[in-house]
Amino acid sequence: MVWGIAIWQIAMTLIASAADWPAQFGTDGSSPEGAAEWFQNGTALSAPLPFIVAMVVAGVLATRTGRVGVVGDVLAFVVALFTMVASLGEAFGASPVTSPRGVLIVSGVLGVALAVLIIWATVHDLRARRTV
Repeated sequence: MVWGIAIWQIAMTLIASAADWPAQFGTDGSSPEGAAEWFQNGTALSAPLPFIVAMVVAGVLATRTGRVGVVGDVLAFVVALFTMVASLGEAFGASPVTSPRGVLIVSGVLGVALAVLIIWATVHDLRARRTV
């Protein structure tokens, strides 16, 4: 699940950069310079690179057995909570100047749905680990 969201975030970064929609919570509302900055700073539709890396790490750890797997599940749960808060911020935040409102609402709804799926998957995985 977490890997799917990481891929989704990368796709949303590419879409936002192609449409020249700067970071929703950017300081000056200007567009980043170059693709590296789009990934580093995040966009109106996607998380910054460190958060995407955390998703991938959580996914790798969650596939392991034992305590490492539990740490991965807990990290995935934390990632889901951050995703949910950020997605709600997109959907209900102040009207943006540069990004279409509808795009942010759809992105926010999808982000919340994906966060709920991650939470469900981690709870299911933790229960399965407990019974083993």
